[in-house]
Amino acid sequence: MTEEEVREQYAKSMNFMLRRAKLVRTLAAEHLVYIAENASQPEFHIVEEASQVVAYDLVCDNGQFDPAALDQMTTESTYRIAIAAGKSPIAETLTELGQRQTIPERMSLLGDMASTVFMFQVGRRRGLFDSLITDFGMSKFCSGMRANMRQRYDSIVASAEERSTPE
Repeated sequence: MTEEEVREQYAKSMNFMLRRAKLVRTLAAEHLVYIAENASQPEFHIVEEASQVVAYDLVCDNGQFDPAALDQMTTESTYRIAIAAGKSPIAETLTELGQRQTIPERMSLLGDMASTVFMFQVGRRRGLFDSLITDFGMSKFCSGMRANMRQRYDSIVASAEERSTPE
């Protein structure tokens, strides 16, 4: 390849990446509206709880939670967000896009959108935590929230164990 062809390929690749990122952000934003409107639904309760626990762990970083359990919370939350897309206003758009995509491409788009939604939830909660840290200081915030976050964490872990235990 010539240098010019490399530059053209690079520009083409970057344009593709930027268009896809915009699509993911747009779908995530629309799905977030749906989730906010349906926040009282049980399937979104664990997403809210998990986003708080993950944000707390990011901020306080005190090693009190098992990383594998945090990963499982994130995975389950992302899964619930993705499944809910079928009832969301974005379902029609996903169906239209899916007609032009392979199954792996569809699953990748859905996973990217759901991960973006979950990370937005974590970031939103982290922003709130940061403002509380400004008011109370890191030490007071982390120690003050520890018991509440431990309770949330334990509840999510116990719930996951119940679902994975065969009858």
